[in-house]
Amino acid sequence: MRQASLVSLRWCLHLGTFLRPPPPPPPSLLLLLLRGHAAVRMASPCSATLAPSPPRPHTASPPLAPDCGRDAVAMEKNGEARGPDGKGDSQGPQGSQGPQEKGDSRGLHGNGHGRGPAPLLLLQEEEAQSRRGPETNGEAPGPAENGDSSQGVQQQKEGGGSVDSEGSPVAKRARLEGGPEGVEGGPEAARKKFPKKKVALLVAYSGKGYHGMQRNAGNAAYRTIEDELVEALVRAGCIPDNHAADMRKMSFQRCARTDKGVSAIGQVVSLKMWLIDDVVNKINAHLPQQIRIMGMQRVTNGFNSKQLCDARTYIYLLPSFTFGPKGQGEWDGEGERDTAWEESFRLPEETLSHVNALLRRYVGTHNFHNFTSGKGAQEASARRYVTEAYCQPPSLQHGIEFALIRIRGQSFMLHQIRKMVGLVVAVARGHAGDQRMQDAFANDKLDVPKAPGLGLVLERVHYDRYDSRYAGDGVHAALAWPELAPALAEFAERHVHAGIVAAEREEGSMRRWLGTLDKHDFTSSLARAVHSQVKREDSDGNSESE
Repeated sequence: MRQASLVSLRWCLHLGTFLRPPPPPPPSLLLLLLRGHAAVRMASPCSATLAPSPPRPHTASPPLAPDCGRDAVAMEKNGEARGPDGKGDSQGPQGSQGPQEKGDSRGLHGNGHGRGPAPLLLLQEEEAQSRRGPETNGEAPGPAENGDSSQGVQQQKEGGGSVDSEGSPVAKRARLEGGPEGVEGGPEAARKKFPKKKVALLVAYSGKGYHGMQRNAGNAAYRTIEDELVEALVRAGCIPDNHAADMRKMSFQRCARTDKGVSAIGQVVSLKMWLIDDVVNKINAHLPQQIRIMGMQRVTNGFNSKQLCDARTYIYLLPSFTFGPKGQGEWDGEGERDTAWEESFRLPEETLSHVNALLRRYVGTHNFHNFTSGKGAQEASARRYVTEAYCQPPSLQHGIEFALIRIRGQSFMLHQIRKMVGLVVAVARGHAGDQRMQDAFANDKLDVPKAPGLGLVLERVHYDRYDSRYAGDGVHAALAWPELAPALAEFAERHVHAGIVAAEREEGSMRRWLGTLDKHDFTSSLARAVHSQVKREDSDGNSESE
């Protein structure tokens, strides 16, 4: 019996020796290299500012299977073991399958090919860096060191800085839209430093040599005021290049469209642009001397310079001999002009009173269908409201007496001011009777002459209702610009009035036009023929638009 017990005890000892787990193998060479690489990265200046995460409690790893190879390294994270391929399909210490982790597991070279996952120390360091980011004195962090901009994109979504990677959406938008010049950090930094705001620009210009105010898209042969203005906005860095091709992108709107050769002292345009430093002077640096930005004001986002305008004031500067007797001062463009008579003419007081009596007939709401092109008497848009119309006493301008007619109204149609002046001149000179003034408001079409565009000037636009609502709210100012009155008067005298006087002396446009008044019969027969011709041109798409 004792012998049987000894035999049983011996077998139990042998069985315990057989079932004892073998001791863990020594660490492989690759594991030693990876630990050394992690130590070097922890000691590098890039990670010196990062506080490493506290070490996690270490649990014993199962021994490596004999067929894993020399380069396969087991990794523990949160107590869950991963296999050599980094896909989370290895068995844990208890034989359970570990969950699959998010992202791609990268090896020693970070490419995920042919290597096992990085050691735990590396992952802890990268997690700490992704949570805290580099300390850059409040500036936005850049892309990751390995060229992957996903970290920067995530920071941008969370309210962080912009992404500098060329493949990021911010960089692509910056290349498309551009940005203000000379701003450190590129277009995106400029957009953050100078946000786009809705503004109103007070523009003064001499229209001589330009085909009106409105831009002719795709027709560079006819240079306009807006062509010069938009190019100056781009060069100054106020708008991107692609906004110049499509002005709707900057919500551009002009208050009034002026015709060929017509000038303006108080034109207002509204748009969205970057509010760069010293913006007015930088825009004017890229404009010719006869076009100036006189002032700028912040306006509400819904501001529209055309729709919110309450009234417009035009002036018409013309030599006083225009109101002289029929047959005097007329010139057909051939032969010599009687310049001595032009300089010696003085407008009589009774003639000035007659002219003002004719102009007062325009005040009020009337049907001005005879004072434009292509509108019928039944069209509601032909009814316009005029608040004042009068002629100031004349004054000498470089040896010739000039008179100034001022007309203010809610809005005006194409050529309306020029035809209003033309009919008054024709009646004052005796080419038509006073009754024609009243007949022009009737339903019948009349032949109304159109005065030259040289003397017409947009003097001022009015925003009384807008100013009463928003001026003085602490953000917006009134759009009357009273402080700019001296500068506007100086520009008008130097570039507008002087230009009109000089052009009239050299070219004699008014005297040429006076020679054509005899060709008008001021009746409905000729007017019907002209109106039919305008309708045919409208159907062909060749006539001017309002």
